[in-house]
Formats: sequence, structure tokens, C-alpha cells
Amino acid sequence: MLTISKISSEGSSYYGKDNYYTKGEEEAGQWFGKSAKRLGLEGAVDNDQFDAMLKGKFNEVELGNSKEGKIDHHPGWDHTFSAPKSVSMLALVAGDERLIEAHDKAVNFALGYIEDNLAESRFRQGEAIESRKTGNIIAAKFRHDISRAKDPQLHTHAAILNATFGGNGILRSLDSPVFYEHKMLGGAMYQSMLAHLVQEIGYKIEIQDNGTFQVQGVDKELMAQASKRREEIVAMQKEQGTSGAVAAQHAALATRPAKKELSYKEKQDLWHYDFGDKAIQEMVEFSKAISKQYPLTQEQIKQQELEAAKAVDSAVRHLSENESVFKTIDIAREAIVTSLGKCMPHQIKQAINAKIERAELLHAKTTEIKILNNKTKLVQKRAYTTPELIMQEKLTLKIMREERQKMVPIIGKNISLNREAVFTQGQAAAAREILTTKDRFINIQGFAGTGKTFMLEEVKEQAEKQNYKIIGMAPSAAAANVLAKETGIESKTVQKHLMDGLRDLNKPKQQDAGQTPKQKELWVIDESSFISTKQALNLAKLATKNNAQVVNIGDNKQLAGVEAGKPFAISQHKKYGLKTIKMDEIIRQSNLELKQAVYSATKGDVETSFAKINKNIIQVQDKDGNDEPILRREIIANTYLSMGSEERDRTLVISPANEDRFDVNNHIREGLKEEGSLGKKSIKTTNLVNKNLTNEAKTKSYNYHNDQVVRFNRGNKKLGIKKNTYLTVKSVNHDNNEMVLVDKNNGKVISWNPSKSASKSVEVYFENKRELNVGETLFWRRTASKNNNKRRTNEKIKILGINKLTKNVKYVDVETGETKSMNLNDFNNKHWEYAYCLTAHQAQGQTSDKVIINLESWRGKLSNQQAFYVEISRAKEEAIIFTDDKDKIQRQLTTKTGEKESALEQSIDKRTLHVDDIYRKQKGLKTSDEIAQEKNQYFRDKADKYIQKLSVEQKSDLEKEYRSQESKTILNMYDNAKSQKMKGNYQDQIRLYAQNQIRIAKESSIAKSQLSTSKSTIKQTQVLEKNNRPMEISR
Repeated sequence: MLTISKISSEGSSYYGKDNYYTKGEEEAGQWFGKSAKRLGLEGAVDNDQFDAMLKGKFNEVELGNSKEGKIDHHPGWDHTFSAPKSVSMLALVAGDERLIEAHDKAVNFALGYIEDNLAESRFRQGEAIESRKTGNIIAAKFRHDISRAKDPQLHTHAAILNATFGGNGILRSLDSPVFYEHKMLGGAMYQSMLAHLVQEIGYKIEIQDNGTFQVQGVDKELMAQASKRREEIVAMQKEQGTSGAVAAQHAALATRPAKKELSYKEKQDLWHYDFGDKAIQEMVEFSKAISKQYPLTQEQIKQQELEAAKAVDSAVRHLSENESVFKTIDIAREAIVTSLGKCMPHQIKQAINAKIERAELLHAKTTEIKILNNKTKLVQKRAYTTPELIMQEKLTLKIMREERQKMVPIIGKNISLNREAVFTQGQAAAAREILTTKDRFINIQGFAGTGKTFMLEEVKEQAEKQNYKIIGMAPSAAAANVLAKETGIESKTVQKHLMDGLRDLNKPKQQDAGQTPKQKELWVIDESSFISTKQALNLAKLATKNNAQVVNIGDNKQLAGVEAGKPFAISQHKKYGLKTIKMDEIIRQSNLELKQAVYSATKGDVETSFAKINKNIIQVQDKDGNDEPILRREIIANTYLSMGSEERDRTLVISPANEDRFDVNNHIREGLKEEGSLGKKSIKTTNLVNKNLTNEAKTKSYNYHNDQVVRFNRGNKKLGIKKNTYLTVKSVNHDNNEMVLVDKNNGKVISWNPSKSASKSVEVYFENKRELNVGETLFWRRTASKNNNKRRTNEKIKILGINKLTKNVKYVDVETGETKSMNLNDFNNKHWEYAYCLTAHQAQGQTSDKVIINLESWRGKLSNQQAFYVEISRAKEEAIIFTDDKDKIQRQLTTKTGEKESALEQSIDKRTLHVDDIYRKQKGLKTSDEIAQEKNQYFRDKADKYIQKLSVEQKSDLEKEYRSQESKTILNMYDNAKSQKMKGNYQDQIRLYAQNQIRIAKESSIAKSQLSTSKSTIKQTQVLEKNNRPMEISR
């Protein structure tokens, strides 16, 4: 694995004082990099020279910025590459030096990638400043063999110094953000090369659940015993209730003991004492028995190339489920992790390039915002999309455009609104457009708090008077529940509506004599910014089939859904022509400054938004100005607890990540226990947390861990699994992509390969330990309808009673007041969470008087403009923000919009013009040229056969008879039809040709025999069209 940290501002004095990198009997540091060679730095690192360079002094050049008469220079970045524990044990305890050499080679390989692809510096061009690649670094590598807990741990610190040569040959500072952006890929490069070299030595490897590997045959208990440092970090995370890489890094720093140097003999004595002479001797003998493998055969190399191609295909499928545009590094990282030990990184690169050559990946751009010299700048970077993603967007927009002016208005132009006097201009305009439009599809783009649901009450009343059936929809069950509650419109999820309509979509339109005409339908889709491209396409097809009118309502400034695409946003662009009514008069906020902050947030103007609520932005740091996440979460909890019970009920607490949310919830629960709001009676139980895997990820065994829970949404007769069954993972075999599942209710054991039946048919969950007290407030995380115990996502419940013996719990539905009970042993009843703190996604669609927000500058993707807008716009009266650093979080929000990208808009590949044919070819369908050639040949064959039967005189008479402008001879009619391709559908031209042929045949006695042939031509043309239909609704 790879971890990156800044070398502190005191780094030079620290390293100089303690000789952290160069002390002890370990091999001296080694220089690495093209810049190092250019400066004459090769071989062993000189301590004094290294110390000077950390201070920015490179021979005659000194780097840094002048501040108050002193040079301020950031020393650089520590890239630490750590070998798997089994490799460390065999290399350091069993003494297999071949593995140390393999580790060194893998480190050099990964550093080479970092140097060639990530080394950048900022250059000024006039007033503009931009980052450019330099392709050279200066790094000092120091290999260590022990962890701070004195465990054997082979790792290398690569101190990349803050210096690089620009194109003009001048030494300058590096631009570092790209190091962190590519950290996962850098680590994957190291792991992949190390796995290859370890197998080349002769060892076999086992792929681990976390995308790494261990050497097969090393005692797992021994490895666990040699992982005391890891146990310390995990223990700290459990104590804090946190998880994830960032939290692990915080825990690592918090638990880091002083590093005491040991001699080689002292280390060996310690490890012999820890592991025992017998265990070590067994490892030595195991290692000695491993012999170097022969060079790969051509057949083995071809197999590796095949594995690389499969891995890249899988990576693209995985990424394209959630994003329409993705970077090369994302494809490479995912493919390398998927194919660990099966192929080499360069083969992954070749497979990606081959996919580009075959037009399976099309060039696109991705736009980022950077702050340079306090000015924002748009930076475009190379990315890719797929023909399928572009086709989905094109077809969706095409259907919507074609359905303009196709509807009879619900009410004519002379409309009177019952709520006219209390409506804003936006509400009145939206209601009028819905009720009078002739377009099948329209958009209502409304900011948060503009009264969209109030407007829908008017629409519902007026449409129902005209005998319309109104069907409400939303992307989630929670949003559908809110829509139904606030408007009275019966609502369901978009996916449920699509599944209901799926079975009827491809049936032919027909109506029996005397059958009652179908009631006219108005579909109201709320939170439309969450709708994916695939869902939008299927909705468009279904609405057209059912002759329904569709109103998309949402806010493209708020958070988008998880799946790929942003159809609601792109359909609002003028060039796509979908009618859009804007509702931009915010009425939710009673606090003027807060309302102005929300308006600024809609424009992405974070600076002004912060200024408006500056007094409510509280920075929490330690005395040295460092982040204190645990303290900040405690303060957030205490702020909530300081309120009275009624005020708490009118307050939302929002934190970006689940680990933060869990920590804040725990602090709040402890406070509620102390004050007596939670009863003393409690029960230890578990809940289920969805891993939210993509359909592609569900097919890979390395995404499943022991004790995780798999829910089968569909039955599997072959395996004897019933619908909605929950099974627990007992063991995983990554070699054959299989696992053993057990049903805890009856002990039944099942062997399962997820690649054969996973995808949409299963959900994968963590099972986490939790405590429930009487008085606890929870919310459901999954909709259910079992045994009349119906529940919807985000519905709140309150625990009234607990029976520890039976595990039965009595609770009340907060909204309806209905009292119910459940058994905590039933997996169906484990889809709940504490309701005191929510994420931004969970809070979207809710409203409260006050909001308490946790904003973290280091959160990356979770701290963005859309999330910030959602968070502050929930509040009517007051928004209070707690953060680690005001300036950093403002810069973070300024540069991260959070917007999804459109495949159609971001594509810059000239081949996009022919994407229809590219898509057809990849799906095994005929391209437009192939269809044209086939029809061409068909008609020529028919004409030739007909003409062969004619005498010379008949041919001459035929040519004279049909030389008029209105009709051409059979000999050249097809060519004319082909030349008329420029307008309309080509298949229509062919049908016109055939129909014209029939008309001519009727007029001429010579061509009577042609009539039946021409009718056959029309029929076969229609068959061709039907067989080559580009897309059907996705199941």
C-alpha cells in the first residue's frame, strides 16, 4: 500500500536532529529521479546534503517564498510503500533477500510512474498561472524493516523533495495536489508489480478482500501476531467509531509511539522471542523450497493480455454505472486492482489503448476549477466516455424533442388559478405551464424552498377535475413519501413505476371493442436531479407508449443521484429545446442573511455565502492550529444537547460522511443517557449498512468479506434460495470467485459464485454492532411491506419497550402515532440507523428551523458546492457550521462543484458523430451503411431478375415510359432514393421507393407481375427496421 504525508515545516531540523531516515544499521538511503541525476545525485544519500535540500537549498539555487525577510519553503512529501505482512515475514524473519529486491524494484516502478505522470509545477503566462507536467523529481529512498510496534514491516520512505526542473531548465517548486489525487493508482502500481515479482520468484499469492495480496503458505495466526501496530490503529478507530482510510491515518498519528532504533541482532532476538524458533524455522524451510520460475511462455503472455482486457472491460462497466465521464487513472486503478497477480500494469495500459482504438472508449473532457493566486480558473483534463452512454443521452433527448406539441392541454389557455393571490410568480407560471402545455415533457427548475410542492396542490386539483389520473414519483422511497404527504398525490419510486410498466411496454397497442378508454395520466416526478440517464430514457419510452404527460420537478443545483448521467440538467439547455419553467423566488428562509447566503450558494459564490453567515461559522482546532475531529464532533453533539426537547425536534444535524455521522450520533446518545432522555433499559443488537456496490462490483468475490450479509432480492431455484432471503458470508475463495454462504435461521450452507447471479439481484451489507435504549429515535433505511408491517425509507420511529429474552421491541411510528413491534433477530428489521445526525444526501428534501453542519476541508468529494447548498438551505431560521479550517473549506467548496458530467456534452471525439453506428456494431447490430448496402443489394437483385425477363424492345419501351421527373426507371430508381438520404429517415426513403414502384406497376401493364414483389419489399423493409431497433428498455 501507499500512504502520503507532508514532510512537516520542521522536517529538516527534525530529520537533521534525529536522523530519522538515515540512522541505524539499515541500508543507507538511495537517490532516485531524473532531477537527482541532473544535479549529480546518484547512489547513497549524504545526510548533510539531504538536510540542506529539505530546507530548499539545491547547490547554488534556493527555492521558497520570501516572508518577513525569511525564506519559507515546504520540504516535500513522504511517499511510504509498505509490503504485505507475509512478504515482510518471509523477507525479514525467514531471510529471503529475493523479496527485499522485489520490493525495491516495485518501489522504483511506482516512483517511475509518479515521476513520468505526476510531476508538475506552476508556470505564469501573462496574468494566468497554470500547472504543467515536468516529468522529473528528486527523491531520497530509505528502506526500513520494522514498525513502531517493533513488528517486522518492510517499507520504504520515498521523500520526494519539493523541486523539479521546468522546460526552461530552471529549478522550481512542485505542485502537489496531483500526488494525492493519484495515490490509489500509485499504490496499485506498487502492489501489481510486487505481486508479479513475488510469483516470478516462485511463490503463490492469495488475493485479499481489500484488493491487496498475501503469500500463500504463511501462517495467518503468525501474521496476525506480527500486526500489533495495525491492531492499535483498529482499536483507536473502534474507540472513535470511525472507519476508512482518512480516519485510519488520523488514528495512526494519534497512536504513534516514539520510534526507538534497534540493531539487527536486537530485532532478530525480539522476533524469535515473539514468534518462537520453531515457527521461524518452518518459514525458513518453506522459503528455501521456493525456486525461481521459468520465463513466461508466449501462451502465458497471451493469457495475461486476455486478463488485462477483461479487467479493463470490467473497470469501464463499473465506472460507467455511476459516472458518464471518467479519467484514464480511474480505469487503470480499477483494472489493476481487479487483475492483481494476473497481468502487468503495462498490459493494462495496452488494453485501454486498444479499447480507444476500437472506439469502445471515446475521448472526452472533464472540467475542474483551480484557485491560482486567489483567482479561479477552469482547467480541462482528458477523460473518456462510452458510445452506450452517449447513445442513452441522445435517445432520451430525441424522444423528448419529438414529443413537443403532441398533447392536448389539460386545460385551455383561459385558466384561472385558485391560489393566484398567494402564489409567487414562479409558482403561478409553473402551474399554468403544466396545465396548458402541448408538450409531453416539461421541466420545473426550482431552488430549494420555492414552494414547488405547494404549487403541485393546485395542479392536482385542476387536473383531477379534468378526469386525469395523477401519478407521483421520486427516485427514493423517502422522497416519494414526502411528495405524497405534502401534496396528497399517491406516489411511488421511479424504479417501482418502471418495473410496473415494463411488462406492458413492448406489447402492441390495441383496444377491444367496447373497452373503456384508458384514463389520461399526468406523471409528476419530484427530485428529478436524482434521476439517471438510464431511468430517464426508460421513463420517456414508457410515457410515450402510455400517452402520459410528464412533469420533471427538481433543482439541478442540489445533489444528483448515484447513477450515471444528469438528464434533468442537460434537458434544460436551450439547444435541446425542452420547455423549462424556473422557480427562483425562495420563501423558506425567514432570516434575511441566511436567505442571501442560500441565493449565493445557488450561484456557486461560496465567498459571499460564507460572508453572510460568517458569525455562525466556528473553527475548531488545537492550540497548534491542527484539526481536532473528535473534539469538533463532541462540540456539535453538545450544541444539539444544549437545546430543549422541542428545539431539538426542529433541528437537523448534518455531517458529510457516515463515519462522522456515527461518531456524532454516539456523542449525542451518551448525552441523552446522562440526562435521562434515553432509558436505562437497553439491548445489544446489530444493524445492516449497505455497501452500495455497483452491479459490476457485486460480481467480484474480493468485494465480499466474512460475516457480511447478502440479501437475495430474487429467488434462485438452482441454489434453493427464496426471494428476500438473507445469507451470511462464511468464507471467500478468490481463486475461483466463489464463497460459502450460510442461512443463520436453519444452518443451510450454500456455495455461490456472484458472477453468475449477482448484479441487480442482490444487496450486500455490513452487519455492525449497535445498542438500543428505550426512548431511542431511529429511522428506516429500507422500504418494506412484510406482514402488514409496512415502512418507508427515512420514516422515524421511537423505541417504547425492549424484551431482552425474546429480542422483541415495541415502537411507535413518529408520523402516524401507530404502535408496532418487531423482532431484532429478523434481518428485515435491521435496516435502521440512529436519527440524530444525517448525511447531506439523507437530509435533502427535509426542512427544519435550525441546522447544525459539520464541514471538513479534507473530505474531498463529500465537501462540495451542491452538498453545501443542500445543507444550509434546509434551515428556515439559522445554520451553524463547525469546521476544521475556514479558509481551507472555502477554497475546497470553491473548486469542487459536485456536479455530474454529461457524456454527450463532454465528448470531444470526432467519432461521436458516428456513435449510432459504433454502438450498433458493439451490440452486434447492423450499422446504417450495412443496412443500406443490404437493401441496395436486395432491390438490385429484384430489378435484375425482372429485367432479365424483358426483351430488348420491352426494355426500351420501359425506359421511355418512365423517364418523367415523377418516376424513374427500375434501373436507376434506387440510386436516386439513395441520393435523397439527406433529409428524413433513410428507411422512409426506401419505403417511398417501394410504394412508388407499386404505383408505377399499377399504371403499366408491362409491370403487373412486379406488384407482389413490391409488397414483399415493404414487408421485408419493416422486418429489417424491427430487427435493428437500437435499444429496448433496460431490465
